[in-house]
Amino acid sequence: MMNLAEVAGFFPAAFGQTPDPMTYARAKGDLGPQYSIDYVVPGGNDVSFKIHQDLYPYAKPGGWTYMPKGQPIFDMTTHGGWFTDARLKGILVAHGLPKAPPTTSSKTSSSAGFFSTGKIGLLVLVLFGIGAAAVLTRRHLRSSTT
Repeated sequence: MMNLAEVAGFFPAAFGQTPDPMTYARAKGDLGPQYSIDYVVPGGNDVSFKIHQDLYPYAKPGGWTYMPKGQPIFDMTTHGGWFTDARLKGILVAHGLPKAPPTTSSKTSSSAGFFSTGKIGLLVLVLFGIGAAAVLTRRHLRSSTT
């Protein structure tokens, strides 16, 4: 799951990063079919945050993702933007996405193997529990040093 989060650009898109690897103009050209991940990020006290990200694994020369800016997460909102990583398609194919894009005219598909297994939800919860702990620890360390 950490590999998926890394190649999808989840952390810089959600929390921001310096230097900023995000782009803010839509990727050029035909990106191919659009897929989605809806992350469920546990926030403690029975609160969770649903973060949406679009994936374009068949884009040339490598996969692109897009996370809308302003989605609530913890005590902030997502940074947002476009992110590219050539490894995105390979990781998704290894988990059941077809090597070639579907030939249907549909632009959105949520039934590809990786996304339909139900396992992604559990793994995302574990991943973001770890991520939440890291963010909260980093904030605690910053506030205790000031």
